[in-house]
Amino acid sequence: YTQPLKNPDQPTKEMRVPWIRMQGLWLQQAGFVINAPVTVRVMEGCVVLTLET
Repeated sequence: YTQPLKNPDQPTKEMRVPWIRMQGLWLQQAGFVINAPVTVRVMEGCVVLTLET
């Protein structure tokens, strides 16, 4: 994924950033329905998504 830098001094520069896209029925089967609120916890080498209830 490439995202434009938000630096007015260098408006044409772009920066590559990591990103994750997840989709599939397995998410729904785990309880993650469309627009369900989630909490995202990020730790060294780990990302945890938890449904807010």
